[in-house]
Amino acid sequence: AEISRDMRIVRELDAALARIADGSYGSCAECGDDIGLQRLHAYPTAVRCIKCQEVHEKTHVHPGEPRL
Repeated sequence: AEISRDMRIVRELDAALARIADGSYGSCAECGDDIGLQRLHAYPTAVRCIKCQEVHEKTHVHPGEPRL
């Protein structure tokens, strides 16, 4: 489980570096709006703004994962 988590983190960091390189870092992958600075400070690898992330989490729950 730790290896899977670590691999996920490395992939997220690589993707964030690629977005920095292509100039898309900080833009939401869903709506194109800016991802809030506070969100990027808390979660530098974020690909969605908070609104789009909330919708994503509500509509893309994977079986076996806890949900509220």
